[in-house]
Amino acid sequence: MNKQNIRWIILFCVLIGAFYWLDQSEWFHQVILSSLSQLNANVTAWVLSFLGLHVEVANGTVITASGRFEIAKSCTGSFVFMMYAAAILPFPVPWKSRLLGLLLGLVTLLLINLFRTSLIILVASRFPSSLWTFHIIIGQIIVIVGILAVFLWWAKNSPQHILLPFLRNNRVISRALSLFTIGYLCGYQLYQIFLNSVFGVFVKGLIETHTLWILSSLNELFFRGHLSQFAPYPVRLIEGCLSSPMVVVFVAVVFAWPTRWWKRCMIILLGFVPFFYSYHLIRALLIGVTLGIQPKEVNFVYNLYGQILLCVAVFVWVAYSWCSVKRSISYGNFFLRFMGSALLAALSGSGVGWLARHTLVPFLTEQIAGSDFLSYNPEQAISLTLDLQIFLWISLVGVTPGLKNAKRALLSLLGILVAIVVFSMLVAAIEIFYLAPHKGLYQFFVILMPFAVYYFCFLYPLTRTNGSHKG
Repeated sequence: MNKQNIRWIILFCVLIGAFYWLDQSEWFHQVILSSLSQLNANVTAWVLSFLGLHVEVANGTVITASGRFEIAKSCTGSFVFMMYAAAILPFPVPWKSRLLGLLLGLVTLLLINLFRTSLIILVASRFPSSLWTFHIIIGQIIVIVGILAVFLWWAKNSPQHILLPFLRNNRVISRALSLFTIGYLCGYQLYQIFLNSVFGVFVKGLIETHTLWILSSLNELFFRGHLSQFAPYPVRLIEGCLSSPMVVVFVAVVFAWPTRWWKRCMIILLGFVPFFYSYHLIRALLIGVTLGIQPKEVNFVYNLYGQILLCVAVFVWVAYSWCSVKRSISYGNFFLRFMGSALLAALSGSGVGWLARHTLVPFLTEQIAGSDFLSYNPEQAISLTLDLQIFLWISLVGVTPGLKNAKRALLSLLGILVAIVVFSMLVAAIEIFYLAPHKGLYQFFVILMPFAVYYFCFLYPLTRTNGSHKG
């Protein structure tokens, strides 16, 4: 053991003692920990609300229908971070690396602790006897292992910039993903403010008026008023019609776009209202046209409009990646492959989805809740999960250049099996914990998950290979 290691151990012990004294001081408890406890309780309640739990917060206590859960000052993770900081501060690396390590540890601990408190309340609200196990054993393991893993990873890579391993060779991806996440979260809150504002109500009124006028004109112009599905009737944009995440995705994508900030702000300010208007006007028109054919409960446009547009947007990006960036296939061949694979994917997805809705879902709900149907399924968001994800995965595998038919079939089958397992776990979680996930966010992740898996399986390895060749 050299002098540098001995020095680090001594300073680590000294800092641990100093931080422990600080953590136990009355001032730290009253000024810092009280605020952290309240903040942790508020954010935990906010996270649980996205899962459909009705909770309230009072003085650092999360109140659910089954009980009260106090986010104590000792649950803030303050001393865990102090131990982490005591190991980082005397570490023999440049101060820039130490500061980045502290920032990484702080963000990671906040996220881990938020996950821990949310998990404890979620499980304990359904199974009260599990509180001690999840709070004392599982919760502490999650925090300790998580922060230790961050420190070991940072220590190993401290001479370099601290990034996630799979993003180390592409900082643009890391930055874009971070900005997209921030933009989506902020955009969702601003979107709610817009909908409730005077201007938002005015724009919604325009959409309703213009939809009614266009449907009436179509009926009179082409069908002389004989088709009832085009007859004018009051059109109302209720909350469910406005909950699609596509408008928020627009904000998040522009926010993450690698250009000057003034350009991003101008696009969001000038493009948000036209995008909102055109998106919901087209949706309202298509629903008005198809309601005479399909009722609202099973209407394809009403239930899947936003997800369809999101699928189209991401498939365009996949086509651009293969045809223009990697130049592995022409746009014409890509389109032909997509048409062929999409037909097979639609048959496979609808078939597996139908079997799941009539066999798997009733079996799970009967075993868990004693019912034959899902307790939460707004606009078939849950029950259509398998149909959509299997369709997307088989379509994506089908358009991938260089794959032999046997490998395509194997990957398609593997994707179906994984989707069924994940879907089963989702249904079980909903029924066991009485979850009601935010519909818009859930539909958003249903579409993006197959694309994310596809990207890291097929597109990202080629990105790394090309990057290493250029270097």
